[in-house]
Amino acid sequence: MGYDRAEGYMDTGGTITCPKCGNRLPGWAQICQFCKADVRAVARPAPERKKQYHFASLEPPKWVFPAYFSILGLWILLGAISILSMVVKNDYHVVELLSSALTIVVSICAIFRLEFARGIINWVSGWKLFWGVLRLLGGLILTLGMPALGFIVIALAIFDIVTAAFMIFLLGETDKYAPS
Repeated sequence: MGYDRAEGYMDTGGTITCPKCGNRLPGWAQICQFCKADVRAVARPAPERKKQYHFASLEPPKWVFPAYFSILGLWILLGAISILSMVVKNDYHVVELLSSALTIVVSICAIFRLEFARGIINWVSGWKLFWGVLRLLGGLILTLGMPALGFIVIALAIFDIVTAAFMIFLLGETDKYAPS
């Protein structure tokens, strides 16, 4: 759409030709502005229709689902390692055992995009953020007395914070699209 200086009219996307004088006219014209001929019977170009997008039909960015599945896989792996380390040491902590088992089960359910599991993963991610921030603060305090251990705690806390925040983002991104 734009102003046509040669013809002196605003082009609305389509033009017609006057059958009497041959001049170009805007698609909405009823009478030729040059020869005053009636152009209502002239065939009009079909109006251009803008393509309508439905939000759920859009494809997500290519990295969203691999990142989603990677973090869930990582959480399954870390839960399994935690359980195996308790078994090998023969030192069971009920809360840690249940937490690791729940993380594994819920992550597997979230891989299959079961809605209840995705809600639990969102809640777990929020808790991981909260505890990650607390561990980060504890690591900062720990660096005053034992710098090496403090930096390890800080690095692990930052890793937990980043993965939890990224999982919350990915849950939102994967909710926008129909299951594949």
